[in-house]
Amino acid sequence: MKIDKKELAKFLKKIKMDGTEGIDEAVFDFTTDGVKISALTPANTTRVNAMLYASVFENYEAINKIAIQNISQIIKLLDRFKKMVEITVEGNILRLKEGSKKIETTLVDLQFVSVAPELNAVLEFDDVIKIAASDLNEFIKDALINSEFELILETKPKQLILKSTGKFKFENTYACETAKGGVVVKLGQTFEHVAKNLTGTLELSLKTDYPVKLFEKTESSVITILAAPRVEKPKEDE
Repeated sequence: MKIDKKELAKFLKKIKMDGTEGIDEAVFDFTTDGVKISALTPANTTRVNAMLYASVFENYEAINKIAIQNISQIIKLLDRFKKMVEITVEGNILRLKEGSKKIETTLVDLQFVSVAPELNAVLEFDDVIKIAASDLNEFIKDALINSEFELILETKPKQLILKSTGKFKFENTYACETAKGGVVVKLGQTFEHVAKNLTGTLELSLKTDYPVKLFEKTESSVITILAAPRVEKPKEDE
């Protein structure tokens, strides 16, 4: 099966994320519908569920599950190719090929790479809104002038307000017809690494002191990310 190297690299960057929220190994399940992954960051603070559609490939094959480590290195290797990359798996060997150029790497056994467990409960949110990924990432980029900060997502009727703490405090208000209001969620600055590679219009599901759900759907993939909030511990009675 073949795929445009840019499409595959773009998908891998989104699900891998970056920094302390980076995922560098995952089980890739080649189902009839597409390639599915479900993974947790090492600190269990962020969860990714995603699928790269079968339609993105040429001569797609449902080869079931393979475990891939060093995803960041795979992304770099893809850059060595010009356009279409042929992917084959033989035993524990993953082969990437274009013309006479071929790269092989050894896959690990499935038992050595964990998969995110099924959620025990259905998550319910108080506000579901949409924002351009570029707007969200531009705001975070501004806030990064601070060495330390928190990102605050607040909703008011028909508004989403982004705020940041730190020496330089930023605030921006976005019109949002679906916002009901009354939600405040605080996120650590590592959230930068969660959202930075997402594109297009994002759907944010929010609830006070509750994980933030980011949903991105494009022509080639669907990605859902759950990011843990920063919750203040209640003060003990003196």
